[in-house]
Amino acid sequence: MNLPPPPQDDDPIISKFKPHDNDQWELTDDNIKRIDWWTGETILINYCKYINTTPLEVYRYLIETKGCKVGPQDKYKHTALESFYPTEDGGNIAALTYLLNQTDVNVGSKGENGSTLPRTDPAWFNITTLLIGAFNLVYLFGQKMFNVNVTGDNATNLLHTACMNINNIPIDVFKLLIEKHGCNVNAQDNNNDTPLQNILSWFSPDEGGDINTLKYLLSQENVNVNVQGSYGCTLLHWACDNINSLPLEIFKVLIETCGADVNVQDDDQNTPIHLALDNFNPHEGGDITVLTYLVNQKNVNFNIKDQNDHTLLHLACISDISDLDDADSDSTNSDDDSTDSDDDLDDDKEAKSDTISSQIVETIAERYVQQVLDETTF
Repeated sequence: MNLPPPPQDDDPIISKFKPHDNDQWELTDDNIKRIDWWTGETILINYCKYINTTPLEVYRYLIETKGCKVGPQDKYKHTALESFYPTEDGGNIAALTYLLNQTDVNVGSKGENGSTLPRTDPAWFNITTLLIGAFNLVYLFGQKMFNVNVTGDNATNLLHTACMNINNIPIDVFKLLIEKHGCNVNAQDNNNDTPLQNILSWFSPDEGGDINTLKYLLSQENVNVNVQGSYGCTLLHWACDNINSLPLEIFKVLIETCGADVNVQDDDQNTPIHLALDNFNPHEGGDITVLTYLVNQKNVNFNIKDQNDHTLLHLACISDISDLDDADSDSTNSDDDSTDSDDDLDDDKEAKSDTISSQIVETIAERYVQQVLDETTF
């Protein structure tokens, strides 16, 4: 930021400024040095609560002229940066950008609940949205002041938060976090989830998600796709849970490039393919080629049962792959004026869909029987 010299004591903005908590935190030398005995607040922490009505010049006066720091924490472990709550229509982007550029900022510091900046509550998502709207995220994460990795019990790093907002954050931000700041792609939060487990849960092309961002994150050479996080799920579990939104190439990267285990079970004894069969729905964008690819993996164990004693064959027989015919017939019947050739084409599609769905059930049945025979001693 190219800024003029900071304000001095006689600057009109400083002399006329009236803080929100005027009785306790008037802009005086005594208050600038004071730490509240009850809350542990500093004047900067207090002023940051009202960032939307506090001019940038006041922050510059406190920091550059009077030597205040943004790093100290109150008794709740909140720093100045964690004390403000901008609204969607009143965020003070200039002040926020200035504060985040201070050399003593530690966005990896843990607050009261062990989380780091930016917080994942609605207020912090508003901040993220505002920053993206102002094209400041790339600028901010391009600075050198960030401590993006936190050591300690189940802490969340900045990459976790960015991944939960993947549909809005540009790929350049992820590159800065990983390549410039060394953000740990395998760090586990308080639910034992890595950032990428979050990303596969939240990603949606319909909400602006960029497939190139997802491919970039999965291409990190040290990424561990078989970490079991919340509910005992791996990355492939989450991908299969979100099967109707993800393209085939993501599953190929997970399995062929990253070595995702297709047989690992979550807390409910589901393998990833149990979840794929259970969640697949052509009416919600499910691509039958993804399901076909998954059940045709050579190392799939078709004998594994979930907590309901269901094998993959049980789920295949009751899943929405049987709805493919209905999905096709709905589109066929939507145009009463279609020509005979169109009718023939639609009939071909219906037959093809029926064949594909039948093939999936047949494939699972054949391999299930073969595995049972292989394990049986006569």
